[in-house]
Amino acid sequence: MKNVKIRNWTIIVSILAVLTGCNNEIEPEQDKSIIPGIKTGMTSEEVFEVIGDDYDNSVTDDYYKNTIEYDYHIDAGEAFNTDLEGYMCFEFDLQTDTLITFGYHLGQSGSFDAPVYPYSEEELKTAYDAIKGTLSEWYGDGNQSNEYAEYGVKEEYTWQVEEDQIWAVYGVNLWAMDEPAAYENGLNEIVVSCSNRF
Repeated sequence: MKNVKIRNWTIIVSILAVLTGCNNEIEPEQDKSIIPGIKTGMTSEEVFEVIGDDYDNSVTDDYYKNTIEYDYHIDAGEAFNTDLEGYMCFEFDLQTDTLITFGYHLGQSGSFDAPVYPYSEEELKTAYDAIKGTLSEWYGDGNQSNEYAEYGVKEEYTWQVEEDQIWAVYGVNLWAMDEPAAYENGLNEIVVSCSNRF
């Protein structure tokens, strides 16, 4: 009789635990990196363990910045749930093999050799506003800047997160002095990056 009471009590406690959520595992705090699992200071090997080493493009700058960048094409929906395709980028210091900047360029389609930027300013703004909202939830109010307005930048914010700076910007025909022959040939994109070199 005593064993029956203990078993019944165990069943009741288990049911209550399930109903109240007490038996559920505590969810780990959400990874608030702009690319989950990635942070500055990682080695290329550590980044490849998370992202994979099947990158679509690489660029070495051993003259000006002394870096190598690896780029990965992403489809619409893969970055901040936006409807824009583009690519992820990871830039490493060549001397130390440490990650100094990583993030997204959203708005580019086509190949890396012949990119096109087909998204309208309205589509870019809609996606940018959603990204900015997420970053503000994670890091608080950012600092707005108009420093590059004359270079096609429509909006720019930064957030200081410990030793890193998060930078989010969008624009049409970015960084150009002249209008392109066709809209799609201009650099119409959103850039979201995390860097400890700024």
